[in-house]
Amino acid sequence: MHAHGASKIVIACNSASAVYSDTDEVRGIVPFGVSSVLKNNGPQKALIAGNSTVRSGIFRKLFAQHGLPIRQRIAQPLSIQIEKGVLSGEKLENDLQRILKPLKNYDSVLLACTHYPAIETEIKKHLKPYCQLLDPVDEMVEWVQQIWPSKQDSVETVFMSTGSPEQLERFRYNSKKVFDVYISKVYAVLQDEMDFTF
Repeated sequence: MHAHGASKIVIACNSASAVYSDTDEVRGIVPFGVSSVLKNNGPQKALIAGNSTVRSGIFRKLFAQHGLPIRQRIAQPLSIQIEKGVLSGEKLENDLQRILKPLKNYDSVLLACTHYPAIETEIKKHLKPYCQLLDPVDEMVEWVQQIWPSKQDSVETVFMSTGSPEQLERFRYNSKKVFDVYISKVYAVLQDEMDFTF
């Protein structure tokens, strides 16, 4: 990514953050998720995440350092449906019911995937009314603004992906449908260009 002009990199994906170590130039979202959970006072804490994030063991390891047990649930089917632009419907409800049923009495649930806030309203229907949904993106954005403030008056936003042309077009379409973010162009990059070292 340095070859594309990046001087600092934020890894918003939990799965990618789980395998890349933080440096002075690279910050992943996982530590911000841990921080948001630690700041929450509820005794029963859980998280939902994609398959590779949970299986990496990163959250269990980091919470263990604080002596905090946390319940984890793999919610990969939710990610897949959101990527397809599915935000409601019977299949989504069935997946939510199956995934969240063991967490129905928890006080807080960390949304350890950037996709899940898109269906926050649907998720809340399956949890107790005062359960807090924790989105680490807010804390991450605040940190970036304070520690890595932009030195420019205006910043150009560039979207890049390693996906195929069809995936790039789907990404543009679903970004508007799911998050109401219009993306005029997505640039294709090769896997070997996704080097986060400086």
